[in-house]
Amino acid sequence: MLKNIRGGNNLENLLCLKADTITWNEGKTELKEVYVQKASKDTPALRIVFQYSGKMNHIRESLNHVLDSTKKMKLYKTEIVVAEFYDRVNKRLQPLMKFTTEMKEINVENTEEIESYINRYKQRNRQLN
Repeated sequence: MLKNIRGGNNLENLLCLKADTITWNEGKTELKEVYVQKASKDTPALRIVFQYSGKMNHIRESLNHVLDSTKKMKLYKTEIVVAEFYDRVNKRLQPLMKFTTEMKEINVENTEEIESYINRYKQRNRQLN
């Protein structure tokens, strides 16, 4: 389930590129990097946004361990925006597409109940396999 949420990304490949925009919050605990690829004959314009937080480093899960480790901050949000483009193969105009994945920390009052749901899911999954 977590792999489906995270996706099979290789976002760490962008580490060799320089971000077009880098923004820090006032306390330097939040980082936002924006990468822009201009449109070419066969490729639509693309914008990729990474948001990191130093306040979320204690969270075990990760959207991309390599980026977390490199930035020493938790990558908690990715946004990929593909601009509208004409698909020559299918001969149609493709609309703007936006893909966002975000990890949020949620404070929970009844952790035992949630853990019981997770354990039931794991148990059912084992039975099916």
